[in-house]
Amino acid sequence: MKLAKRLGRYGLYPPATILMLLFTLKQFCYPNQMKMQSCLTGAVLLFFTIVSTAAKLEIKTIQPTQKWVAEQIQETQITIQLPKNFHAYKDQIKVLNIKPAGFKAGQIKISPEVEFYDKFSKKNRVGLNEAGGTISILLEAPATLPANFENVEFDLRHQICSDQVCYLPTNLKVSVPVIKAAASLAAPAVAQPTSLFSSFENSLSSNLPLAFLFVFLAGVLTSFTPCIFPMLPITLSILGHNAENRTRMQNFLRSLIYVCGIATTYSILGVIAALTGSLFGAALSLTKIKF
Repeated sequence: MKLAKRLGRYGLYPPATILMLLFTLKQFCYPNQMKMQSCLTGAVLLFFTIVSTAAKLEIKTIQPTQKWVAEQIQETQITIQLPKNFHAYKDQIKVLNIKPAGFKAGQIKISPEVEFYDKFSKKNRVGLNEAGGTISILLEAPATLPANFENVEFDLRHQICSDQVCYLPTNLKVSVPVIKAAASLAAPAVAQPTSLFSSFENSLSSNLPLAFLFVFLAGVLTSFTPCIFPMLPITLSILGHNAENRTRMQNFLRSLIYVCGIATTYSILGVIAALTGSLFGAALSLTKIKF
């Protein structure tokens, strides 16, 4: 319980909640010899009660778009309101899972941009404060439009924090209505300059084999960084131990298992770090937590 309070004090709300639930299960279920099913039901209800009462970002208005033309780019503006004493990070605002299929999200802007000191990352960040503001998003239509769609829907990923609590990044459903106007009145497609980086990014997103090849080559290049050099004698000693007493196939399988184990471990750690957003870095930067 002390550890849960300390985690909550430093803004690590989700792990603090989990620890408090475990403590409640131990204190309430075990002495009374209740059925495990009843205990788990109570824990789930308690968890969702806490989550449902958590502070949330609220959408006030959504600017509709005109009738879409193939490969057209339009801007929508979303007016939001934040809970009192909370702020939203600009770099955590993203657009995911756009529907209809083929639509893409471009540049994202916020107004007004407010700079504030973030106690979790211990540096100045840019975002929106409790007064709220406007999120402007560029949307691009595909070359082939679906027939008679009325909304462009997507998940608005964001993260809000205060000086006491920092929530995990969450998704908010957004539906941008399309104005039923004549095709002749629709705004013409705006030609956007294409940079070398954006062309390369589009090539990777549309060509899966090319993306895997690029990731493989990037991994090979990281093998030449200085931090890898101390691992070379360790790796050779592990794989080369008693190698002369094994067949070539056995040595190959030993190396393959070693490589797959490292790849799996770091992949899992990378996914966990990505899902927790900036909280992973914030937790590593905390020096006052004592176990």
